[in-house]
Amino acid sequence: MLEVTHNELNEICDALESRLGIRFHHYARASLKRRIERFINLKNRKPDSLIKEIKKSSDYAQQVVNAITVNVTEMFRNPEFFAAMQKEVFPHFQKAESISCWHAGCSSGEEVYSLAILLQEHGLLKKSKLTGWDLNPEMIAKAQRGSISERQLNAFLDAYFLANGQSHLQDYFTTRSGVSFLHPEIIQSCCFEAGNILNMKNPEDFDMILCRNTLIYFDLALQDEVVKVFYENLKPGGFLCLGEKESIRFTSFANRFEELDPVNKIFQKRIDDDVE
Repeated sequence: MLEVTHNELNEICDALESRLGIRFHHYARASLKRRIERFINLKNRKPDSLIKEIKKSSDYAQQVVNAITVNVTEMFRNPEFFAAMQKEVFPHFQKAESISCWHAGCSSGEEVYSLAILLQEHGLLKKSKLTGWDLNPEMIAKAQRGSISERQLNAFLDAYFLANGQSHLQDYFTTRSGVSFLHPEIIQSCCFEAGNILNMKNPEDFDMILCRNTLIYFDLALQDEVVKVFYENLKPGGFLCLGEKESIRFTSFANRFEELDPVNKIFQKRIDDDVE
């Protein structure tokens, strides 16, 4: 089995950053090393050959990124979070003229569509725009289709119930030949793009940013940069939602947010604060 040395891993990160601008040097090293080794062994490529191909072709570099990035998601994942969000955040949304939400690291879009369904149930979807970003264009293409297998849909029924869903999850889908398609009004409220979180530049544009279970793959320096992006792109009083094992405690922006729910990691940007 082929292994990647410390120097080879650095060269691969350099090549990917040069080609695509993605700073894998700041990703958790052990996890990144395992995923790259899995890729080169599946493709039967030596590390030096991999580096040459990345330097030669942006398309190949993107194939590598698609293979080594983590894409784990499901509808109403951690349903207690969605229940808490309806309690802590939705009352503020009821008073808003419009609602703009950004899902950073959305994978194949299940979380985005979960939020859209809950907004629909609270009468908020018509004034909402949901934007999902991910590094992997293949995941974005899947998200844009707005479909899952009937088996997946059935697996999400309990999570929807525990998230305090007010109807039946099946009511939002039409199933044909084992494939379940979301209804058009849900799909049309969601926009998906391939993009790097650090490249988002919509100052004070979003009412809520969700980035759940993505920061855990970054080192502290990159976490700080990403939280700065979130802070700058949130409206004053806007909400930041992280994964259950994530925190902003060790970032330089910790005191710029109020922690509304320490268990479900829901934060609110302080209204009377400015980035220095």
